[in-house]
Amino acid sequence: MARKRDVPREESRVIDINEVRDEKQARRSFVTGRRLVIIVAVAVLAVFAAVSIREIQDLRREAETAKTELKLKEEQKANLEVELARLKDPGYLEKQARDRLRMVKDDEIIYIYKKASSSNSVDETKTQAETPDKVASPDKETETEGNQKPDKVAGGAGE
Repeated sequence: MARKRDVPREESRVIDINEVRDEKQARRSFVTGRRLVIIVAVAVLAVFAAVSIREIQDLRREAETAKTELKLKEEQKANLEVELARLKDPGYLEKQARDRLRMVKDDEIIYIYKKASSSNSVDETKTQAETPDKVASPDKETETEGNQKPDKVAGGAGE
C-alpha cells in the first residue's frame, strides 16, 4: 500500500472567492503596470540614445569639416605671408609695377615690338625698356629682328 504523507493540515477556514479574485486582479494589474512603466522607461531611454548618437555623429562631421577648413586657411595664410615678404622687397615691387602696370622710370623709354603676322593669329608684343644712354636716336628709324619696326612710347609713370 501506498504510504500517506504526513502533511500538516491547515486549519480550515472559509475563503471568500471574491476576495481571492480581487487579490489576483490587483496582482495582475500591478505586474502589468510595472511592466508598462519599464517598457515606457526603456523606450524613452532608447529615443534619447538615438538622438544623442545622431548629434554626436553630426558634431564629428562638423569637426572634420572645421579641421579641413583650418588646414586650408593655414595654407592660405602661409602663402599670404610669403607674398607679404615679397612685397617688402623693393626689387620685386619694381618688377611687378613694370610687368603688370607697364610702368617705367622717368628716364626710360619703352619700345613695343609687334611681330609681323603671316596667319590670322593674335599679334604678340614684346616690351623692352632702355635707359637713355642705350636708346637709339629717335630720328633714326631702326629695324630689329624679323623686319619689326618699334613703336615708340614715351617714358613716365603716368603714361
